[in-house]
Amino acid sequence: MSIKQQACAPLSSDFSASFSFMRRAALDFFPFFCYNFFMTELFYAPRGGTSRDFVSRVLGDCYGFGNATFSRSASGKPLCDAPVCFSLSHTREYFFLAVSEKEVGADAESLSRCGDFSAIISRLPESERARTLASPEEFLKLWTEREAVAKYLSAPVFSVFGKITLERGENTKRRVFLNGKELPVRLFSAEIAGHAVAICAENNEQFGKIHYLQGDLHQ
Repeated sequence: MSIKQQACAPLSSDFSASFSFMRRAALDFFPFFCYNFFMTELFYAPRGGTSRDFVSRVLGDCYGFGNATFSRSASGKPLCDAPVCFSLSHTREYFFLAVSEKEVGADAESLSRCGDFSAIISRLPESERARTLASPEEFLKLWTEREAVAKYLSAPVFSVFGKITLERGENTKRRVFLNGKELPVRLFSAEIAGHAVAICAENNEQFGKIHYLQGDLHQ
C-alpha cells in the first residue's frame, strides 16, 4: 500500500501498550530476525510540549524505549541510545517523526507557506526549474524531498541540493541519485494535514502505517 493510501488513525493507549509489548518481546527474543522485518513508520501530532517530548513519547509508547537518552552526532543530527533510527521535522502546526531500523531522513513543510523561492529554485537542475517556478506547492514538495535526502546523508541541505536527482512518477518507492550514482534508499512522499511530507529510508521497500497521535504529550 502506498503512503498516500494509508489511513491516519488515532493511536489509542490500549494499542500503544500492546504494540510496545510485541515490539519489545520481539527485540528481546529475535533481534536479528525482527530488525529485518521492521518497517519505516511515520508518526505525527499537533505541536505541544517540546520536540524531545514527542520523540520520547513515540519511542516509549510504540517501541518500548521509554528510558532512551538523547545526544547529537558530530554533524548535529539527533541520536538516541535506543536501537532505532529516527528523523524529526516540525512546522508551526505539527511534529512529524519517521522511525526505522536503519538510517532515515524526514522533512515536512506546510503547503500554505508563502515566500520568494526563486533563489533556491535557481540551484535546481534545469529540468525541474520551470515546474517549481510555476507552482509554490510543487517547490515545497520538491524541497521536502531533497531535505529528507540531506537528513538521511547527515549533510547540509545546500551542499547536496543541486546534486540530487529524484526518480519522478507516481511510484511512491522512488529511487534517489547523488551525482548520478544511485543511493541505497527509497523515497516516499505524501500530502498529510495540508503538509508536504517526504521520507528517505535506507533500503526499505516496505513503508508501515501513518500514525496520528492525539492527546496531551505530557500525559
